[in-house]
Amino acid sequence: MDNYVLRSSETGDAAGMRPLWRACFGDTEPFTRCYEERIYRPGGVELALLGEHIVSMATLIPTVLQTATGSRIPGGYVYGVATLPDHQGRGLASRLLQRAMERRLGRDMAFLCLVPDTPELFGYYHRTMEARTAFYCREMVLDAAALESVPTLQPEPITAEQYRTIRESWLAETDHLDWDCTAIGFQEEICRLGGGGLYWFDGKGPGCAAAQYIEEDTLLLNELLAEEEDLAGCLAGLLARMPARRMMIRMPAFLGASLGGTVQPMGCMTGEGVQAGYLGLDLA
Repeated sequence: MDNYVLRSSETGDAAGMRPLWRACFGDTEPFTRCYEERIYRPGGVELALLGEHIVSMATLIPTVLQTATGSRIPGGYVYGVATLPDHQGRGLASRLLQRAMERRLGRDMAFLCLVPDTPELFGYYHRTMEARTAFYCREMVLDAAALESVPTLQPEPITAEQYRTIRESWLAETDHLDWDCTAIGFQEEICRLGGGGLYWFDGKGPGCAAAQYIEEDTLLLNELLAEEEDLAGCLAGLLARMPARRMMIRMPAFLGASLGGTVQPMGCMTGEGVQAGYLGLDLA
């Protein structure tokens, strides 16, 4: 029997999680400070400790599944699942996920969902949590040269509250995660740390995007919502504001056919939920 202790987070635990963010994800001090100020809360993280040291973690961020029929189902987004390298291979993450399910499902949360870091991890979460693929998005990579002759739509910075209003208008009558302003504000700060932010476009209808650099010459759009005929102009406008050689883009499956790309699984869920919804922002 090992000597690991599993428990929920308490006041003062956030500092002890910083080595995991650095070792497992390569995150910087500004990111960990952002997480601690905007997302971390006592009771909101499942932890494994050896002695006084935190060696494994899994954060649960409250969210709501808004269904096409108008139902609102409370749930949780599992975020930052990590174990220090010296303690991997001992089932700690699996035990934390099981603990989260036992403590949350059927109580304050009807479902748990997450975005696997790699396609292979969909199988791991199916085995560990009986999680099924439930969220999809359209993904594409575009070279900047393909947008050189496209008339631009100027992106303007907006707040998390404004972004959520536009987002919910776009996703009305679809099955999707309705991120609250706290979560969207966290995504906004992550984008700012990556040289970007949250933007809106005044085209045929209001559009929005969450954008950041992930490499010096690569712009990631965590999410893009706009009229089909405005999509290329939004992308051209972002490139004018944030020059890059290429763009990696995510949007709902029902958008973007004119630009190509493919519809891909993005997230999975366990508990009460949907078969083919939209998750969108992954807070990364």
